[in-house]
Amino acid sequence: MPDTVCLKYEKRPSAIIALAKAFWGISWKYDAKSDPTPIHAIWRNVRIPADHLTQFNEICGIETSGRITMAYPLTLVFPLVIRVLGHCRAPLTIFRSLNTKTRITQHREISADDVMNVSCGMAERRIVEKGLEVDLASFIERQGETVWECTQTFFYRGRYGEAGPAHEPKDMKAIANAPLVGEWLLAEGLGFRFAKISGDSNGIHYSARYAKMFGFERDFAQPLLVLPKALECIPEKSKGNRLDVDFKGPLYYNRRVQVRGMAEADGFRFDIYSGNNPRPCICGLMVENNKS
Repeated sequence: MPDTVCLKYEKRPSAIIALAKAFWGISWKYDAKSDPTPIHAIWRNVRIPADHLTQFNEICGIETSGRITMAYPLTLVFPLVIRVLGHCRAPLTIFRSLNTKTRITQHREISADDVMNVSCGMAERRIVEKGLEVDLASFIERQGETVWECTQTFFYRGRYGEAGPAHEPKDMKAIANAPLVGEWLLAEGLGFRFAKISGDSNGIHYSARYAKMFGFERDFAQPLLVLPKALECIPEKSKGNRLDVDFKGPLYYNRRVQVRGMAEADGFRFDIYSGNNPRPCICGLMVENNKS
């Protein structure tokens, strides 16, 4: 078993420095036969800055009363995700990774006054038909109790060996004839401001020219910018403590966002659309508290 890498922080890690280290420690080859190096990162005694939360809510277009949406802690986890995926002993370079799925579970409400420990680490990896999937598990603890946790799946396209058996959860498909539950204009000029809040400084989210270099029509929003407002569109009686999302396509600025959804047997299913694109860009499932 390889030695565990444990990264410890007493203040918010710099995402820019993390990306720089990831570039110099870049790894392009994948060895499916070797045991993965356990990589963990922890940020201790975390407090949520009031101005950070206010700006997050304002840019996302949700209430600025200090309420913490279950998606907000992703901004606390993100710098650690970059550190773990960008480590020189990670399976592959972070610059080839794509976040395809996320599951969030909110065990307890989080307050802006809480003092928390935030951690992130490698969980599972799978060879799939078109590439490699790596799961990162993140936790937020308060006084020794886990109050929030998240599993993010990152995909690396390529051939890395023989694909293993199918795994859960399956990809979510668009809901046929789902009613409209929310709609708004995704304004231009939000990308760079949100990059400073979320830590995701990828230029495809605020530079149209840069995004076109990668084959996109123009710059587009980080999913986290759109998700909080979409969650507010879910009827109160259908809200729960677990959220599953599949990321399927870009949400371009200066286009209307539509949220379509409906209650189903296992929770509230919703799809997020961008402009005239007939395919959803994000598919989500909100599960009630008493359902697994």
